[in-house]
Amino acid sequence: MISASHKMDAEKSAKEGKMGHQANVLQEANVPIISDTTCNAPDYYDNQITTSMFCAGFEKGGTDSCQGDSGGPFVAPDCLSKTSRYRLLGVVSWGTGCATAKKPGVYTRVSRFLPWISTALRNYHKSPGVHKMSRT
Repeated sequence: MISASHKMDAEKSAKEGKMGHQANVLQEANVPIISDTTCNAPDYYDNQITTSMFCAGFEKGGTDSCQGDSGGPFVAPDCLSKTSRYRLLGVVSWGTGCATAKKPGVYTRVSRFLPWISTALRNYHKSPGVHKMSRT
């Protein structure tokens, strides 16, 4: 089980983005997952965070994902596995600014889409191209 207070690795370029420079290599930041209750507070995102999302970052800001990071991985060490590997927990989605206090990065919660991912892999594993998610 992964604790909400456990620090995670997220792709980031907040400092590079603020300065107008983009990194040439993948960047990494250790940021804690923030509870949905805190992230939905009026001074954070005021109930904009749904069950398909989660927030990660620091109350004071300083480290975050930023523009250009969207679609990147949010991973954590897989403490359930007997081998050393990472688990994909989220996908960089959006945020207000970069590394701003009380405006952490918002990520897609991958676990909410596992049934769809499993179905897509079973049904389309031999099909080239992009497949749209259908609503059921």
